[in-house]
Amino acid sequence: MLEDYGAAAEKKLARLAELTGMKSEGTEGEKMAAFIAEIRAMNRRMEIPTGFDHIREEDIPQMVRWALAEANPVYPVPVIYDEARCEAVIRRIIAEA
Repeated sequence: MLEDYGAAAEKKLARLAELTGMKSEGTEGEKMAAFIAEIRAMNRRMEIPTGFDHIREEDIPQMVRWALAEANPVYPVPVIYDEARCEAVIRRIIAEA
């Protein structure tokens, strides 16, 4: 998700990279990438899966509806997703499994 937010979250993720001592030099994009890379590395060390292989094709429309029902303009996220973007994220998670 952090990668999908892109520029909308770049500044805050770059600041987190600085605050945690991961990366203090470079562009905000480089700092953001370092922060996300460390989260992925930490997940690997803790053996947290990168995706889900049990999501069925017929479940995707319902998952999208649930996600859109929860997300709204006052929900604290950097990007509001539409149906197509929600589906793309779910499909990427399936592919990463």
